[in-house]
Amino acid sequence: MFNRKNQRKIAAVICGILILAMIASLLPSIF
Repeated sequence: MFNRKNQRKIAAVICGILILAMIASLLPSIF
């Protein structure tokens, strides 16, 4: 069972990974 703080932390990590993946996929088209 996760408490709400852990859920929020996990959600933030997942969002950060998704954003990094999007930036990584966009970088080749920028440079």
